[in-house]
Amino acid sequence: MSMGKYLHKNKNTAFVDYPCGDFLKEVRKSLKLSQAVIAQDIGISQIAYSGWERGARVPRRKEYQRIVAGLDHVEEQKTLSLSEL
Repeated sequence: MSMGKYLHKNKNTAFVDYPCGDFLKEVRKSLKLSQAVIAQDIGISQIAYSGWERGARVPRRKEYQRIVAGLDHVEEQKTLSLSEL
């Protein structure tokens, strides 16, 4: 399936055309993080992040880029912490 089907052309509209809240929640819980911690790492408020998980808001393209960068950072930190044990 082509990802182009889900992408909007307008940079000011939502990045995806499907709900991502369940996926974000699943990833966050698998990392054993609170909404506040992951939101801080992404650089947004906990309220904004909560809205994404509930499906009340859909992240825009730039927000998705921040989510990916934030999750990468969290994963790196967890890996470093585990390697120190």
